[in-house]
Amino acid sequence: MGYDSATLDAGSATRASAMLAALVRDASDAAEARVGALQLRTDSVSSGLLARVSVRASVSGDLESLALFIEGLEAGPELLAIRELSIMQPEPGLLSPRAETLRGEVLVEGVFRAPADAKARR
Repeated sequence: MGYDSATLDAGSATRASAMLAALVRDASDAAEARVGALQLRTDSVSSGLLARVSVRASVSGDLESLALFIEGLEAGPELLAIRELSIMQPEPGLLSPRAETLRGEVLVEGVFRAPADAKARR
């Protein structure tokens, strides 16, 4: 059992990427952050039983919502890694009474079990 329950439960890299994108969207919804563009990627060089997929996402919100977004990704039952994170303040000189909106870029990786037929071909 162990790592099996922590991997993305998908039969292919395409499905695993889509599942990871859904997890990123779910984490942003729960944190009340906004997700913009999503770029899905698969690891073309996988070895062994596990393969990697990743999603690069742009996200925006206040500091609390971005922190909750990151926490939501880390706290899930799936084994995910945040490989890159950058947070920017779009208009630092603008004084406003409203909550400060920040923009972020994040690269999230997950793993899935490679299909048995792919292993047999090696």
